[in-house]
Formats: sequence, C-alpha cells, structure tokens
Amino acid sequence: GVGANAAALRQTRGLELVIALDNTGSMGGYIDDLEDATGELLDVLYGTRETVDNLWVGLIPFDTRVNLKNYSSLVSFTPSNANRVCANPRAGHQTDDATPATSAFNSEYTQWSKGCEATAALALTAERSTLDTTLSNMDDDGYTRVDVAAAWAFRMLSPDWAGLWGNPDLPKPYNEPLMDKAVIIMTDGDNKPQDGTSTATTNTRLASTCTNMKTDGIIVYTIQFRTTSSSLETLLTNCATDPTHYYHAGTDDLDEVFTEIGNKLSNLRLLN
Repeated sequence: GVGANAAALRQTRGLELVIALDNTGSMGGYIDDLEDATGELLDVLYGTRETVDNLWVGLIPFDTRVNLKNYSSLVSFTPSNANRVCANPRAGHQTDDATPATSAFNSEYTQWSKGCEATAALALTAERSTLDTTLSNMDDDGYTRVDVAAAWAFRMLSPDWAGLWGNPDLPKPYNEPLMDKAVIIMTDGDNKPQDGTSTATTNTRLASTCTNMKTDGIIVYTIQFRTTSSSLETLLTNCATDPTHYYHAGTDDLDEVFTEIGNKLSNLRLLN
C-alpha cells in the first residue's frame, strides 16, 4: 500500500482598515457605547497585543466635516483654529481619491457651531494604544455628513496617498499580494448639510464614493445605529459591498455588531 499525507499551508493576509464613526450631536449619551463597541472589534483583531503583523487601522470621527488637525500639511489654507482643521469638499473631486497635488484643499469650513468639532482623525497606524487614545477622546457635537467621512476613508486607503499621511509605506498598493483593504462606516442619522448643499446631493456623493471604493476592491461595511430611517437603510445597504455587509444596530447590540464585523475581518486574514 501507499500512504500519503496532505498538509494545508495557512498564510496570514494583511489588512488596512479605516473606521468612520459618527460623532454628531445625536450621539449624545452613546459615545461611550461606541468607544466600547469599537474597542471590542479591536480586541478581536489585536487580542492582547500592541501590534499585529501587517495590520493597520485608521479612525475617522466625523460630524459635518473631518478634523485633519494631525495632517494639516494636506490643506493649502492657513487654518484659523489650530485644533480644528476642516477642508470643504473640492469641486469636481468630492467623491474620489485625487491627491492635494491634483486638486488642492483650499477652502476651510469655519461654521464651528455646526461641525468640525470631532476628535482629530488618525490615519493608518499599527499601535493599539494609539487607537485607544483617539477613541477615548471622542465627543458628540455637530451635524451629519456621511459622504464627507466616506471620502476621507477612501483617501486614507488609496495608494495614491502613499506617504501623505506620514508613513512612506502606507497605504499599500491595491494589488499588494495577501493584502486587503476595508472600511467601516457607522452613523445614527441621515445627512444634514449645513453649507447650502442639498441632502439629495450629499446622498448622491456618498453613493458615488462607495462605488469608487468598491471598484478599487475596498471591502465596505456599513452600520445604521438606532434610527429606523428607511431612506438611510437603503443608502447604507447600497453603499456596502453587498447586503450582508450592512448592519442595523439597536442601543443594546452595537457591541455585537462590531464584534461580528471584527470576526469577519479576522477570518478574512486567514487564507487556506
């Protein structure tokens, strides 16, 4: 007789993940829950480790705008407030990943009472403790612009932006072997523009940004928190990679949703 042994080679895939988190006024009373839920997702990915090989995570707390305080070199205007550096969408490039060299961020958002109050965004980083610090600083204020958050999540993962976020090796190319890119977009409300843009326009921009990300192979998860708005459900379901990547979370199961997504991403990292 002839005996034979077969062995499966398991390789670990890398992951670049950007998490966009609603920090608007309607999240009052729920920011701590959001911090805890996001922390549970990170627990799945990191375990008890400070870093994990080939794992980088970025955080985008958002309201009407995204605060680029940590990356003010990306804008071509002089910020009027050192703690709040918020660029307006660029005409013709609201939904793509064009770099500042291609289309400059030359317009500042200054309606402080209506937005740009969120904790400063954090680009892809390896250290769990750095992520925890950003999460612990989150607070609720301002209005909702999911389209703006999604666009910045796209740019944080775009290889065209390699080096612009401070690390010359990140983001990785789209065709990097054994590397995945993913976005999680979480919100508890519909877009409420405060800059004269219509809600319909912001919804169209969000849909376009999501399509652009998916076309580039970015995996998109969406989470609708608390609200039962059917229009938002449709918007976020269509934004997600497919309907199985859309989640509705009630006040008592936000942590369960984040943990489930964490498990899916963790399983994604294992290639048999």
